[in-house]
Amino acid sequence: MERFSSLSEIKRDPNSWQTAAEKLASNEMPPAEKPQPTPEEKERLMNWLGSFLEEIARDRAGDPGPVVLRRLSNAEYTYTIQDLTGVPSMQPAREFPVDGAAGEGFMNTGQALVMSPMLLTKYLDAAREIASHAVLLPDGLRFSPKTTRRDWTEEILAQIREFYLQFTDPHGGDKVNLQGIVFETNQGGRLPLEKYLLAILTERERLKSGSLTVAAAAQQRGLSAKYLDALFEMLSSDHQSLLLQGLCARFLTGEPVDAAAMAAEIDKWQKALWKFNSVGHIGKLNGPKTWLESVNPISAKQ
Repeated sequence: MERFSSLSEIKRDPNSWQTAAEKLASNEMPPAEKPQPTPEEKERLMNWLGSFLEEIARDRAGDPGPVVLRRLSNAEYTYTIQDLTGVPSMQPAREFPVDGAAGEGFMNTGQALVMSPMLLTKYLDAAREIASHAVLLPDGLRFSPKTTRRDWTEEILAQIREFYLQFTDPHGGDKVNLQGIVFETNQGGRLPLEKYLLAILTERERLKSGSLTVAAAAQQRGLSAKYLDALFEMLSSDHQSLLLQGLCARFLTGEPVDAAAMAAEIDKWQKALWKFNSVGHIGKLNGPKTWLESVNPISAKQ
């Protein structure tokens, strides 16, 4: 304590006085073999130390002290990358050395989060791994759990099928080749025409009178309001088409039990009038122009 010659010097080193207060309170100082202060002297000194340390605490209120430049901990880095990429399976810090704990036992204090040349190399390797998950888009990029173009294609196709599965049935499909990836369309994507026909045959009079809207009927039955409305409008109108005339007449007089027969008849004509092309051949010389192509059923010879 002899080095302190003024109150301003004392205030610059409150840690020493905090230690002194702790030693006095626990009777560790003065040592047992040395002269001891009287109870009054000890109380007076403790009161002074308490008020002195409280005054310093008030003066420094809100000051966090020296802030150490620190990196993210392994867990913080992993969670940050997952949030930025939207890929929860990404683990960029799995090859990093374990974070050490500082004196307080915490692993995210600045003194414990050091950076070494080896760790910097691992950060660069992690960045390359993260970049391999980036998928370039016309207006930016996104991140995928996968790293190959084939996986990205299958991922997008799965999202498309999942989108169409909202109002489709997983049956009655065809085998389709998408740039070498072959799958059955019975995984989803075929409209359950019979359900739509059953809905409009059952609710025909209410739909015509306006007491029931197409949107309400679709919501009740879990169907697409847009397609149900298009189907109802088409069957309710006066068509001169050879095919549609018969369907419209059956719709106007049919019962709900006729839905299956009408769907079967439509399915036969669909197979005769339309075909699916290979997506990989679209755009090639003399190749198909679209995935779903109309077919002319008229034969030049018989």
